[in-house]
Amino acid sequence: MAVTSYAHAKEKIPDRFRIALGGFAVVRYDSLMSLTEPNLGAGISISPEDTLGLSTEQVVLRLEGYYRFTKKHAMTYSWYKITSDGSKILEEEFEWLDDNGDTITIPIGAKADTTLSYDIFKLGYLWSFHHTDKVEMAAGVGLHMTRIEIGLRTESTTSGVDARDVDTTLPLPVFSYAIVYHVTPKFAWHLKQEFFCPPV
Repeated sequence: MAVTSYAHAKEKIPDRFRIALGGFAVVRYDSLMSLTEPNLGAGISISPEDTLGLSTEQVVLRLEGYYRFTKKHAMTYSWYKITSDGSKILEEEFEWLDDNGDTITIPIGAKADTTLSYDIFKLGYLWSFHHTDKVEMAAGVGLHMTRIEIGLRTESTTSGVDARDVDTTLPLPVFSYAIVYHVTPKFAWHLKQEFFCPPV
């Protein structure tokens, strides 16, 4: 037992800690915004790009990495944020909420300044079931947290009451599969797939 313990403590893990900083370009995306309150019945559903003029082109910063506590087991993490801003003279009216949760109407011709922010956090466990100097294959599970914040400022509403900001946090279980192929000791290809489980 003493020999086994000593060998385990001296296990060589050359890539115990990894942190990576990068980014990607969002050229175009389409989304549908739905806002529901008990007193609204069917709720509100609009396209933020078409209705509010939100920008769909941006560069996104991304941070990710892992910590290996053994050669086959690791904790992974990642964070990135997507933020859009828009300003538009409205061409169609739509309903929103005030600070009391009551329905207000944003009329045609009103100027709307909007911000839409997505903060995405992921924390998970990764099992490296095949790990050589050349190839690593791993599977994992974790939790994907998305915090959505919507800020809306308008010149006027039919009630004369300001619209309120809205935010929510959406947790989703996530399953992942990853392959790392080392072309050289310092250059490698990374392939990762993630599968999300929406709430029932």
